[in-house]
Amino acid sequence: FVNATLGLSSDDSTPSIRLNRFTGNATAIRVEGQRVPEEIRGNVFADNAPALENLSAARLDAKDNYWGTADSLAIAGQIKGAVEWAPFLPEEGAVVIVVSEVGALPANYALYHAYPTPFNAQVTLSFDLPRSTAVELALYDALGRPVRRLVGGVLEAGSYRLGWDGRDERGKRVASGIYFIRLVAGSFAETGRIALVR
Repeated sequence: FVNATLGLSSDDSTPSIRLNRFTGNATAIRVEGQRVPEEIRGNVFADNAPALENLSAARLDAKDNYWGTADSLAIAGQIKGAVEWAPFLPEEGAVVIVVSEVGALPANYALYHAYPTPFNAQVTLSFDLPRSTAVELALYDALGRPVRRLVGGVLEAGSYRLGWDGRDERGKRVASGIYFIRLVAGSFAETGRIALVR
């Protein structure tokens, strides 16, 4: 599917969308209706805006695709609506799941408690944005030193979940201890606490 206004449309149907290439489309895949694709897997997305647009009320399963980048923020910018996805490349530690839905946007900014904490392999971080805004989400050690920047840039309004795998910016595992997550979104700022046990 190349250089189209709309590459593929799924309207109230349950296809399996696998092993396709979507390049240069104004919208690569649009999903509408009560029934949604069973899976969207093994596809390659490059230079689409957006790559995936979910206008349905259901959450789409779109893991195991290559989004043209390993940058979580860039991938999030290609996805509209409630979509569960993950970066294709294994070295990318921040897994983003966009759970916003049209007409169901959060009313306030919020940073939620990390789950689980303490954690060993991966912890889930959640936050809400009531409007499109510049966002910085970063982790710091107990002495206030930066450990990893998970998000840095403008995100659309919605609810977001990110997974952190306990690695720093260089991909190195950090030591057991207390870590702080700091969300800054416009004039909103909030800090949460995470315990890592190896």
